[in-house]
Amino acid sequence: MPQTQLIPNEVSTFRVLLDEQGCSNNVLAEFQAIIKNHYKVRGRKYPFREPAHYSDPYKVVVSEIMLQQTQADRVVEKYLAFIHQFPDFATLARAATEDVLKAWIGLGYNRRALALKKIAETVIEQYGGKVPETIEALETFPSVGPNTAASIATFAFNVAVPFIETNIRAVYTFFFFQDQELPSDAVLLDIVEKTIDGSNPREWYYALMDYGVMLKKEGRDPTKKHQARPKQASFKGSTRQMRGNILKLLLDSPRNAEELAGDLGIEVVIVKRIAKQLETEGFLIEDGAMYKIK
Repeated sequence: MPQTQLIPNEVSTFRVLLDEQGCSNNVLAEFQAIIKNHYKVRGRKYPFREPAHYSDPYKVVVSEIMLQQTQADRVVEKYLAFIHQFPDFATLARAATEDVLKAWIGLGYNRRALALKKIAETVIEQYGGKVPETIEALETFPSVGPNTAASIATFAFNVAVPFIETNIRAVYTFFFFQDQELPSDAVLLDIVEKTIDGSNPREWYYALMDYGVMLKKEGRDPTKKHQARPKQASFKGSTRQMRGNILKLLLDSPRNAEELAGDLGIEVVIVKRIAKQLETEGFLIEDGAMYKIK
């Protein structure tokens, strides 16, 4: 693909301005205009970007937990089915763990399913069924760190809070730190805060994320060339895969260690070790010789 297609004229113009003026108000405004124009023309459509979604903080919480470590296109179908089955915090809080895990199949990282149920229980028991609006309160929820707390506040309440995720990191590095050492998130957050569109931060973050996705698809994510990441271990045969397979079997029916080992073709001692971990984490219980979902 020709270089001119990868770096549009407006981006080249921006970089000239940045070199001349640094992070001036004029430069920051130019950056905002580029991001907004891209979103206007090529913005992605998702059910969790519709008013019926973001007007309900429960749905925002569900989608933000689902979107952790999972691409948006993979989340859509599971999100719609999940909120149909569990339409609010009260329903989810009352639900059996088994039902929640079954609804989560296909998303991976099953701890998030347990965390979401725990969040629902906490919201009902401690906050009268309403999502708290402060970052400090949101950060007390399981699986909710500073960035997820800020994203929930932004998308549920349209407040201008700076945060970073992988696509946003790519955008700011691409525009402000091209061909430089990868900046820390603290440095990036300073620029993120200066460029937030206070009139509609929700849409602004949608636009940032979509621009970041475009950069990655075109092979222009500058964070990749800076990160000497170790090769990721194969999922096949991994403990994570065995954990998932054990849970799938137990969602079908209770089994003992020998049955699980036979079904999975692994040693009984491995089954018992993984089952102990899953029991500690709240996924299952041991009833006599049988394991079953908690």
